[in-house]
Amino acid sequence: MRNIFCFKKNYWLLLSSFLAVCILCISPCISCANGNPESNVINQVKIDADVINYSENTGLAEALGNVIVKNRNIKLTAPKVNYDAKNSELEAFSEGDKQVYFTSFSNDEGVQRLHGDYLKFNLDTKRGFLKNASGGTDLLFLKGNDVNFMSYDEAYEKRIVSKRLDNKNENKNDDLIAEWLSVSSTTCDFDKPHYRLFSKRVIIIPNKKIILKKPDIYIGNRKIIKYPFDYIISMKKKEQSLMPVYKYESNKGFGLGIKGVLDFNSFGELGLAATGWTGGLWEAQIRYQKELFDGLYIYGESDRSYNRDERETLWRPKWGLNYYTRSGWNAKVEYAQRELIETTMRPGQTRRYNVWKDPEFTLLSPTFGPDFARISMKMMYGRYQDNVDVVKPWVKRLGITTTLSGEIPVNWKNFTPYYGGSYSYYNYDSEPVDQKVTDAWVGIRWNIGVFGFNSMYFRRWVDGTSKLSWDNYSAQKNFYQTISLPLPIGKSWEKWNLSVTGTYDFMTSKIAEMIYSITYSRHCTTWQLWARDKIAGNEMDFRLTFYLNAFPEQKLSIGSDENN
Repeated sequence: MRNIFCFKKNYWLLLSSFLAVCILCISPCISCANGNPESNVINQVKIDADVINYSENTGLAEALGNVIVKNRNIKLTAPKVNYDAKNSELEAFSEGDKQVYFTSFSNDEGVQRLHGDYLKFNLDTKRGFLKNASGGTDLLFLKGNDVNFMSYDEAYEKRIVSKRLDNKNENKNDDLIAEWLSVSSTTCDFDKPHYRLFSKRVIIIPNKKIILKKPDIYIGNRKIIKYPFDYIISMKKKEQSLMPVYKYESNKGFGLGIKGVLDFNSFGELGLAATGWTGGLWEAQIRYQKELFDGLYIYGESDRSYNRDERETLWRPKWGLNYYTRSGWNAKVEYAQRELIETTMRPGQTRRYNVWKDPEFTLLSPTFGPDFARISMKMMYGRYQDNVDVVKPWVKRLGITTTLSGEIPVNWKNFTPYYGGSYSYYNYDSEPVDQKVTDAWVGIRWNIGVFGFNSMYFRRWVDGTSKLSWDNYSAQKNFYQTISLPLPIGKSWEKWNLSVTGTYDFMTSKIAEMIYSITYSRHCTTWQLWARDKIAGNEMDFRLTFYLNAFPEQKLSIGSDENN
């Protein structure tokens, strides 16, 4: 196979010669060796260096000084590179404090950036290794010993990824799966990180997840615990590894338990949750899901949860299929028995129902539009039965919801106005029985000095009624006010913040709910303790949450993901 080499020189007297060489090099890029133009373009190798010595007879090239190599989804820089064109094999060497830098770009736009002392890599088989590697993916910093690279198909054979490539995903084979040995990982960019996880083996699946095999967890230089399971950092889904959970609810007491996901690679994922309450009951959840092919998941779940309205604890199974597209669409079909659905009738007042689905179809759109006008849509159709005191008949229900929201583009210095609205239409059993729900809200975020404020007015109009209990909505008219202020505590990279939110219900002319929150951000990690006093419903909850600032939407560690 013919390979293209571009030469970089710093001698102005040879500039005209080099221009001629570059012209000669460009035209073969489009042609090919062995009469196969497409093969040459796809697997084209570009080498740029101060000096390149190449032998056409042996197919060996030696590149010296500021070497840059590009091929498909990889980029390599090093002081010295040897390339064997016949076997498509690269060797890169460090020199003094100048290391080998290796970057691979995933077809899903994920990026691995690694550097080390020595690299050996085959461009055809995608196999190779990098010695004494450091680097990371996006916001995760890793440092360890050797990294072994492999192709997507080879990773499947080793049960590292869960599915084999099909004809539609052939480009996926350009993604490099990395297996790393003796790795210290953290999201903290300090020279001495506040925390780190050390694992003897780490698997990096580009733009999907990072699997740390049974890591040791350190705070500073002190080992706190050896984590007994694989620690999963998902780059797409909101999931966490198995960690403790602390809760309090006025109807159950204090709760202590675990929650998270165990990843079995090609065999799927098992979500587990269990909480014991001082009120004398326990709750649990078991969920299994497996990716059948790109974006399509099959799942089954059973929850043991307490219905405080009916004072009963039941197992509540559900199962179905979930499909996610790369453009953000989500389609789901789900069956459920006795699913516990909570409906907020008014601020601070929640009602719980046992609901059967046989089945329910859901289609969710991505969010379209700029920041000042974001729009999304949701459509649901299903057959339902909800039982409260008596067994009720099955009801078919069609629901369509459109939501528009955004920030108003004005230049008001410390004031940022925003708005939103949604319209929902529900039809039942194709009869002239329907329900129309219109929500609208308008608010403004503003600050005076260090004090932050968020003021919002919300209104709901309801026309018609429902043949079901759990979606029989009522009109609302509420005002929400949040006040937050930083606390003068800690070092420059530590931040404490106190926040209080009150909800006033104009329908009852009373304060319906209060939420109190204390947040402690320690540069790379955040602790948050919050309490919700549902005054109108005479309920009280609080949660303690810990998460990594690099993944704020993913509660990766101690605490609960129910922080609203």
